[in-house]
Amino acid sequence: MHSTTSADMHQQATLRSWQIWLAAALLGLTLATIAGIAWMYLSTCRLFLDYDAYIGVVTGPAFAGLGFAIVRAQPANRIGWLCLVGGMSFILASGLSSYVNCTSSAATIITLVAALLTATILPAALVTSLFVLIPLWFPNGHNLNPRWRRFTNRILGVILGATLALMVGHDFRSDISLGYTFALDNPLGLSWLPGWWTVLFMQVQLGAVLVGCIAGIISIVLRLRRAQGEERQQVKWLCYFFASAIGLLLIGFELPGVFWYPELFDSPWYSFMLMIVFLSYPLVIGITIFHYRLYDIDTIINRTLVYVTLTLILGATYLASVITLQALFVRITGQASTLAIAASTLAIAALFQPLRGWLQTAIDRRFFRRKYDAQQVLAQFARTARDEVALEALTAELVHVVEETIQPERVTLWLQRGRADGRSREK
Repeated sequence: MHSTTSADMHQQATLRSWQIWLAAALLGLTLATIAGIAWMYLSTCRLFLDYDAYIGVVTGPAFAGLGFAIVRAQPANRIGWLCLVGGMSFILASGLSSYVNCTSSAATIITLVAALLTATILPAALVTSLFVLIPLWFPNGHNLNPRWRRFTNRILGVILGATLALMVGHDFRSDISLGYTFALDNPLGLSWLPGWWTVLFMQVQLGAVLVGCIAGIISIVLRLRRAQGEERQQVKWLCYFFASAIGLLLIGFELPGVFWYPELFDSPWYSFMLMIVFLSYPLVIGITIFHYRLYDIDTIINRTLVYVTLTLILGATYLASVITLQALFVRITGQASTLAIAASTLAIAALFQPLRGWLQTAIDRRFFRRKYDAQQVLAQFARTARDEVALEALTAELVHVVEETIQPERVTLWLQRGRADGRSREK
């Protein structure tokens, strides 16, 4: 029995060593790609320096570095491998697409292989690992239950099949779903395939990815409802990230983009916001996996609800106030006045603190009921302690406060009374 146990331990140690070496090799490939991008920029080609390329160059190493750290600490957790593969795919897609654009005029076999990877495999690996599998497997690297595992396997099979079908499309000149387009012939392209081949499997791939992303969000919500303790805090962090990212992009760009398309999406601000979102993603995963300030999420959610609501209310109030006062000044004096802006600004400044306090109380009462009740109990105890002189009544109230706010299994109270000689005795 002892020899079998030792053999198992040795096998596990060997497997762990190989996993760490593989993770280090993938991280090294990512860093080497960054060096290659820098070399292209400094020597021969600057075509890749658009805003979208910067996103991959900056966020790819962040994901890859996080993935390597998770693999070293928790080799069995597949979240680390997903981050590593996603980050490596991100930076490789940026680097190889830049290389193809630089060398497409004199295409070689290396250029064609790079185009094949960038147009089909790497974008699919990037999107699937970071936006389909991480939400489905977070935080322990496993599905919710066997039914979800079967669903995940089917989605992966559809994405893989569609990607392989796109790899044998005729060329890279037309839109091929997730990947890049190049003015090159596909080295694996089959010219006899019908014209609908690429269009069909492009839609199949996009549809499978979309279904996987939606399923991942549903899975996260179900985990949040079922999880307890640390796992609940971990899932809450990811839910907060997705809600904040979607809300920020929707309010900041998608809705205004209806009126300013495509200028808004071609601006550096859109790429900058995408970079912030992509950098926040590995940050949130790192916090949850390594439990760094894990329980701060409740305070962050609370403050976000308060200040986002406060900003929206004050912004709408300010706008309505300026418009109303300007119309009033025009009717009275016949011309606009800067007094409307000054008066509106003063009104907003006066409303800030009272409105913030009211919103804090309302949100605590609605979304953080336990915290709100604890604050009320502490406030009541402060009033009792100020007026009560009977020791027995005060100790009974103190025990009640501890039970209501901390909710321990039992409470034991030790008191010390001072004596005239400065010494004390316990009761």
